[in-house]
Amino acid sequence: LMQPMLVDRLEDNDGHVVRVVRKEGGRDILDARMEDYRTVDGAQVPFSITIRDRKKGLGIRYSSVSVNPKLPAGFFDASRLP
Repeated sequence: LMQPMLVDRLEDNDGHVVRVVRKEGGRDILDARMEDYRTVDGAQVPFSITIRDRKKGLGIRYSSVSVNPKLPAGFFDASRLP
């Protein structure tokens, strides 16, 4: 029988999501933390994100963020990939 997957979400006093934990079988299998929220074009954006599973971790720190930037036509056209 498959165990249900649970997700816990923690917010700070300002309503920012600061932690998301995915649990399976009563064990944490993924832990994501968001910090250093800043306002960018009216949106609250975490400039620091850390994601860990049971084996590895990944840290992401942004120095700048653009919300809804204009992209050239065909930017996501997969047929242009080698």
